[in-house]
Amino acid sequence: MVRPARTVATRLAEMGTHVPIVEAILGHRPPRLVRTYQVHAPVGEMRAALERWSAELGRIVIGLQSSQQSNTPTSLPGPAASVELLPFNDTRA
Repeated sequence: MVRPARTVATRLAEMGTHVPIVEAILGHRPPRLVRTYQVHAPVGEMRAALERWSAELGRIVIGLQSSQQSNTPTSLPGPAASVELLPFNDTRA
């Protein structure tokens, strides 16, 4: 089963996003004591991280589309590098 939140969290961390920002993006609340004394909402940091993720996701999709157009197998970048993607051939009439 694919878990998008886990994938996003992992990729954001790989791109250097700090854990509290990743947790905020996922909607996880910090412990009560932290919420009491640190009331700053890291909206700017969250936006920057999601913009970096959006750019990375765009590069992944464009890479997959260009490899499918050339009809050659490709692999995903990063931790899923061992997974080979093959072109999709729809055999339905």
